Amino acid sequence: MRLNFYGDLNQDQNKPKWLSNLYYAIGNYNWRNKTFSYGYENYQPNRFDGTYNWFDNMKRGFFFTSYNYYLLGEDSKLKLDQTSQIYFSPFIRYQPEYTDRYGEKVLGNNKFVLGASSRYIIGRNIYVEGAVYFYPETASKMPWDPDFTYGFGYFDWRSFKLNISYGNWIANRFSWNDKEMKNDFSNGEFKVSFTYIW
Repeated sequence: MRLNFYGDLNQDQNKPKWLSNLYYAIGNYNWRNKTFSYGYENYQPNRFDGTYNWFDNMKRGFFFTSYNYYLLGEDSKLKLDQTSQIYFSPFIRYQPEYTDRYGEKVLGNNKFVLGASSRYIIGRNIYVEGAVYFYPETASKMPWDPDFTYGFGYFDWRSFKLNISYGNWIANRFSWNDKEMKNDFSNGEFKVSFTYIW
């Protein structure tokens, strides 16, 4: 089970009400080679102030299944050190219900997303990553749904490690598709985190 809590330091009263206080997930996450992962994740605007109904938001999370595959063998010449690896992971997601950008009006049901993600750990836990997405039912693709996502950073899973990353996850469009929302590098997110294991 994974929980992410958020507190907004910006006291501007005009801040978007869809900013979340909590993301949560439950499932079987297996990082090993040639293994499946599956579960449920919710990145809806879950708030403690009663702005949104938590039960309704549960229907708007997604169920997923993915497969993890390593592309570099232990003797690969592309491995600079023991952390070097290329991970490839095709996935499928199912969302029972999806809404407008404010999380208020239900726009449809039974949304499927197919895709594949990859992360290249170059060495010393420094990585670049990306993913592509396909929406079998075109009408379910919202303006903020990405054709692709990307990121980079430094991540060490061991205890007492400081990590930094950048990710851009919304509204990225391939040049041949319509771009309904403005998005560029400045719309991504930098994150600093500290790991502790007990």
